[in-house]
Amino acid sequence: MSEKIILVLASRDDVHADAVISVLHEREQEVVRIDPTDYWLENSKFIWNIDSVRSQSVLNWNGKVINGDKVGAVFNRKFGFSKPEGNSEIATLLKYAEARAALFGFFRSLENVYWMNPPWNDEMADNKPYQYACAINVGLRVPRTLVSNDPKEFLKFYKACNKEVIIKQLSEVCLIEEVEYPSKYSTDTEQTAYGFYTNKIDAGHLENIDEIINSPCLFQEHILKKGDVRVTVVEEDCFSTLIDSQSSDKSIVDFRLEPFLPLKNYTLPDDTKENLLCLLKKWGIKFAACDFALTPSNELVFLEVNVVGNWLWLEKGAYSAIGESIATALSSAF
Repeated sequence: MSEKIILVLASRDDVHADAVISVLHEREQEVVRIDPTDYWLENSKFIWNIDSVRSQSVLNWNGKVINGDKVGAVFNRKFGFSKPEGNSEIATLLKYAEARAALFGFFRSLENVYWMNPPWNDEMADNKPYQYACAINVGLRVPRTLVSNDPKEFLKFYKACNKEVIIKQLSEVCLIEEVEYPSKYSTDTEQTAYGFYTNKIDAGHLENIDEIINSPCLFQEHILKKGDVRVTVVEEDCFSTLIDSQSSDKSIVDFRLEPFLPLKNYTLPDDTKENLLCLLKKWGIKFAACDFALTPSNELVFLEVNVVGNWLWLEKGAYSAIGESIATALSSAF
């Protein structure tokens, strides 16, 4: 067994992190898991030294000691830092800012080790207009798209798309936080929703279209679908699933509105796989949940990439092939 550790950044209730850690433990790999969004814990310590020869860093996070030299790989599910309340005093604001700067410096000093995924790459890639521009450059088909807060521009776009237009969330606010697959890892079924689902533009939207002047919105041509395809990518592995989103009226536009749709394995065409892997490599992303619309003529239309996507809902039983693939990539990195 290697002396290196695998550092997992994840919230306490992240069952996907649980699944990967379970595989790593079965392989007798040492894992340290922390949630960097916790506040600086009272019994935590941070020591970072640098001289003309080398730098050394040690983070003791609530009793879990992480020596920067011993980290062989990092599995990043949740990256961020605790923030003070909005009405906090200057001294408190400064304390939080200093703690964030120290922690970020520690993680950034690990940039030469294997990350899945580097959070600075996640932030760069997690933007839909940027994703579409890059997708076109690698040969993927994307829907006609408009991002604007100009009602006149929207109406022109609406007519150009024969009045078949959807509105979708532009920002990457978490839409659903829930346990998606009850298993040995968790029995928690609590669900909280944020943001909004993708919707088709209707008469009600048109009556209030002037309201978009308050904030840019993302509009796309409505793609007629045979189904949706989710491609979960782990390095070179592509796990593709056909989601029968058209079998329910609720999920015709957005499959997330129906949690129990029929699923089956899907064979991703070689050219699409090659183009998709090229896109992710361009961003320095090793894991991603990628969504496509499958048209009635069996053409794949790229919709988006979620760099911190969930996968357990795609798999049957307690065994996770995707989790195994992630664990293999992490443990093979050093």
